[in-house]
Amino acid sequence: MKNLFSFLTVLVAIFMLASVVTAKSHSGRDDSSKFNDRDKVKWSIEKVRDATEKYKNVNRAIKDGYAPTDFFVPNMGFHYVKEKLVDGKVNALTPEVLLYVPTKKGLKLVGVEYLSTDVRSSLFGRTFDPANTEAGIPPSLHAWIWERNPDGMFTPFNPKIGNGPGGETGTHQGH
Repeated sequence: MKNLFSFLTVLVAIFMLASVVTAKSHSGRDDSSKFNDRDKVKWSIEKVRDATEKYKNVNRAIKDGYAPTDFFVPNMGFHYVKEKLVDGKVNALTPEVLLYVPTKKGLKLVGVEYLSTDVRSSLFGRTFDPANTEAGIPPSLHAWIWERNPDGMFTPFNPKIGNGPGGETGTHQGH
């Protein structure tokens, strides 16, 4: 009887440990598999909108660690980057970059950008765009979740964004 009790105790402990390990693996940054189904893109984008809605207020983004870059990228906007997220893992709900454009009322959130040091990264059933090694930009994927892009949701450049604050033109060698 004592051996049976010991065996059951060990079995319960192993089951609990396996549950904790499984829970930890599902709560980490890499949730790309559930957001990588082309048939669930609408569902995925709604989840990303829900997760990033708070960043419509740029001050909230800054408070949460997104740092502004000092230049406007034509047809993309200003990039606010959370550098500690740039690694080999992606999480659709915590993008590495938030994209903003200036308006008369302040900065407007228009999209997100995912960056990864893993060249095999993909989300929404799409492989990341190749790295731009000259500019030091790792593989990336843009998602125009707050401003429609007539060229496609995941196309890097959005012609509706324009060339710069105030309408000036310019080029950017980065993206």
